[in-house]
Amino acid sequence: MANRLKMKYNGLKILIKRVLSSSALLLLVVSLVFLIIRIAPGNPANKFLSPDLSPKLFEKIQERYAFDGSLPEQYFKFVENIFSGNLGYSITFKIPVTEVIFQFLSLTVILAIAAFITQTLISVILVFLTYRNKSVNNKIQKLSLIIYTVPSYVIGLYLVIIFSVLLGIMPISGLPDAQSAGILDYFHHLMLPVVTLSLPGIALFFSYLNDAVQKNKNEGYVLLFRSIGMSEKKIFLKHILPNSIVPLLSIVAIEVGFLLSGSLIVEVLYSLPGFGKLTFTAFMDRDYPLIIGTTLFTAFVMIFSNMAADLIKYYFDKRFRELI
Repeated sequence: MANRLKMKYNGLKILIKRVLSSSALLLLVVSLVFLIIRIAPGNPANKFLSPDLSPKLFEKIQERYAFDGSLPEQYFKFVENIFSGNLGYSITFKIPVTEVIFQFLSLTVILAIAAFITQTLISVILVFLTYRNKSVNNKIQKLSLIIYTVPSYVIGLYLVIIFSVLLGIMPISGLPDAQSAGILDYFHHLMLPVVTLSLPGIALFFSYLNDAVQKNKNEGYVLLFRSIGMSEKKIFLKHILPNSIVPLLSIVAIEVGFLLSGSLIVEVLYSLPGFGKLTFTAFMDRDYPLIIGTTLFTAFVMIFSNMAADLIKYYFDKRFRELI
């Protein structure tokens, strides 16, 4: 009972520390974004400049995008707007930035979920098939290292050349309407992007999970189960795998944050209207409010996912608790 109360108390203490440190980090990101945008040449209001634009209207546009007043006044107004959820209006889309982000986020969430499930299942299957075969395991490890080091756009280009240009079995780019084209055609267009997004994650998950499995497969409890005739499949799924997943949690959090914050290269390569493509468009159009919104959303997802990983590791990994 005392140990349980102590664990809850320590968990609450870690939660408060993580929230405070994450909030400070988010404020730092907000400050850096503010400085970079202000240092950059140009002014978002200049996009509206024309001979017919009156000085008063220009001032109102300046005020809307928080470019009026002194630099300290701009900063405090900027921070106040950010933490109150007011990210301003997109110059390109002429609607609130939050609405634009949520319009484009749904596709990225679908891609992220599909890619995460794919890379998790395949990495587990590969580890299971190779953990008893040292030569095959070494080959898969070398292959995973090569895949992980190859940039995503190179992987995507090769997949397009092979499956779209040469074999002609996959669409090159774009995304049809799910209602008019059908759900199967919709997911058919997503297959290559999901594979492109998943391959580096498969290599990463396999590497970390394989190391943990190799350490656990010769532990005493595993040898005991083998001696009583338990099947290798049952030993792996019920005992080795659960004990090997915990070290993956911090990597999983980073990967989830990366997937959810938007895979810019993949979405631009396949012309998919997701969060990554939106970020690219915002920078190309110099849509400052939208650049700020996408950057801060990405930072928030990464900070929150890492904070969540630390809390999960605390409750599931005894070795992590002992270090605190």
